[in-house]
Amino acid sequence: MKVKTFVSMDYFSCNTYVVESGKGVNFIVDPGYFDERIRKYIDSIGGISFILITHGHFDHIGGIDEIIKAYPHVHAYAFSLEQEVIYTNRKNYAFDCPDRGSAFRKFVPEAIINSLEEGNTQIEGINIEVIHTPGHTQGGVMYLFKEDNIIFMGDTIICESIGRTDLPTGDSLLLSSSLAKVKSLQLNEQTMCYFGHGYAMDYKTLMQKNLFLKRA
Repeated sequence: MKVKTFVSMDYFSCNTYVVESGKGVNFIVDPGYFDERIRKYIDSIGGISFILITHGHFDHIGGIDEIIKAYPHVHAYAFSLEQEVIYTNRKNYAFDCPDRGSAFRKFVPEAIINSLEEGNTQIEGINIEVIHTPGHTQGGVMYLFKEDNIIFMGDTIICESIGRTDLPTGDSLLLSSSLAKVKSLQLNEQTMCYFGHGYAMDYKTLMQKNLFLKRA
């Protein structure tokens, strides 16, 4: 797989990932925004087939309506417990960000988000392990592509740190349990970890730098 990172400088430097699977199927993880640069890149690789959402905060879903309008055949997916966060203005955190403009303060996506459950699933022929990691939000997940040694961690783990738990549906005890759960996966040291914010690193480096995970 080839992962291309796009960074929104408007919404907390959130990462939007466009992924080429190498199998003729491409997809997006956390469509926090959508602009002409992303559109041109998507078109250059032959389009996208689906969207994965790690959690429902507005800086991770803000571009989803525009993307689906541009590519109407695309289906979006998130964990079942996260539907409430995605479709509730106060819980997706847009409401609490007055500096983002009045339109964004009322943001709730029009797009239909399909529900996923924990475990192994297949979308468009791509094998995905859905790992429920609540704490930052109630329905936050990680997406592990074991065959390719790639995992998208959302805001559960962010480089050397972890996601905040003081927003709606956040829970520090659940986040601690989620960190222990991630550690129990015993990921390959070469697994590339992609976060909602910041730079990617392999799992070996993550275990060295992230004391929260190391102590879980």
